[in-house]
Amino acid sequence: MSHRKTVVGQGLAAMLLLGVMIVVPAARAVDCDGLLTAAGQEPGLLEQSQLLGEAVKACPKHAEITYKYGYSLERLRKYNDALEYYKRAAKINAKSAKYYFGMADIYVIQKDTSAAIAAYEEGLRLEPQNSRARMALEELAPAKAQAEAAQAKQADEAASAKEAEVDKKKAELEAKAQAKAKEKEKEEAKITGPTLKVKTPNPAEFAGFTAVLEKDRAQLGKDDLSTTPGGAAFKTELSAKQEALRASAQADGVSIDAERLKVEK
Repeated sequence: MSHRKTVVGQGLAAMLLLGVMIVVPAARAVDCDGLLTAAGQEPGLLEQSQLLGEAVKACPKHAEITYKYGYSLERLRKYNDALEYYKRAAKINAKSAKYYFGMADIYVIQKDTSAAIAAYEEGLRLEPQNSRARMALEELAPAKAQAEAAQAKQADEAASAKEAEVDKKKAELEAKAQAKAKEKEKEEAKITGPTLKVKTPNPAEFAGFTAVLEKDRAQLGKDDLSTTPGGAAFKTELSAKQEALRASAQADGVSIDAERLKVEK
């Protein structure tokens, strides 16, 4: 018997909805409030959602019907669809806090903390006394701090990666410049030939050799070597040493003091 009453009730609600939606003269608008009332009288959640879906089609600009349909979808766990209709309701009427609270509840289910906080805050701006929304924000505070910390970390990592990329490109440019310079040096060497490397003079060696020559001359005690016994041979040896010294000095880029190494003829 109770089942029969339910079926009859559903039938009456549907008939009422259809009666409201009957097309009368074109100048007469659809009774959207009547459609909302009729849907609200339907006890079954699924049937109520179906009636509200039809009502939304008939009254797409009616914020409350749109919201109620979204709420019925949320109860049926169709969260993505529910969120869409909550957004539509807020777009039609941006001054109703419950539309934003509805969005925030869906965002919490979807674990979109930032969006949930923004929606709750917008709802509280319109309805500051709503304690449920305030409690929800308090519960989301730790998650908000974690999300902000994660964003800051991502920003730091992105900045470090960008800096490393800049350094890498700079190093690549420097390596290319060095390679280009070496290539240019090779090309110039092909044209001019090998570079003559001059041996660095050794003044100490030169001075030592000169001292030996002077000592040899001092031991004879005379400047005229030709009249001294054995002087001719020594003169020849001294001349050979002088020439060797001169050749070595010239090769090393050292000037010879001809007067100091003068040999008597």
